[in-house]
Amino acid sequence: MFSFEDVVHRVVHIKRFLDQTTTAAATTMTTLVVGQNLPGSRNEEFFGWEETTGGRGADTGGAFEVEQLIQRQIRADPTALSHIYDVPDDQDTYLWQYEHLRQVMKELNVLVARLDGSCTRESCPVMKATDDWVFLCAAHKAPKECCAFEYIVHTMDNVNTLLTSSRVFPSRVSISSNATQYFQSVSRRLYRIFSHTYFHHPEVYQEFEDKSYLCHRFVYFALHFCLIPKSLLIIPDIG
Repeated sequence: MFSFEDVVHRVVHIKRFLDQTTTAAATTMTTLVVGQNLPGSRNEEFFGWEETTGGRGADTGGAFEVEQLIQRQIRADPTALSHIYDVPDDQDTYLWQYEHLRQVMKELNVLVARLDGSCTRESCPVMKATDDWVFLCAAHKAPKECCAFEYIVHTMDNVNTLLTSSRVFPSRVSISSNATQYFQSVSRRLYRIFSHTYFHHPEVYQEFEDKSYLCHRFVYFALHFCLIPKSLLIIPDIG
């Protein structure tokens, strides 16, 4: 199990990487089918080619076509929620949800790195949003209290391990209905990261949300696919 110092050391490396990239690069969006970020490209040139495909359908096929479509739509307009999350006619709804959860994880890593230095064992000794609930960390043999930052990193690690598991998700082309049983629990745990940041690190939250619109997008996604009950949404004016 990671110690708190291990967690901080890991996030420092992530933060250094993020500081050397643009927001587009930091969100780890992959190369589009219609273009390529060439070696040696300047930061301001990332994703700067002219898009030539106008439809919503996934492009040329392959294991990453849905991922690329989702990322292109987000870059075009992160506030166009229905355009981003409505399932295209030619796409499987389970695969669509799976790829969107993977995308949330990629972008949420940026927020976690931004919490370094402000979310500490001293400032946030337990994981909570409001004072109504303290969330127990499920990364241990028996769930127990962790400081908020450890809870967040443990959650990110566990979700990443799940979503990249070749046993649970052996294909990027199709998803079995049995595998979708994890989507609700994953969504609830990821929402706790947003809610903790909103209530306890509002400056970090607002700066990140103003640029990414990720929390708004995630809540729309979770409600759209019935992954989180509306009664559990506690961030004001979102959901």
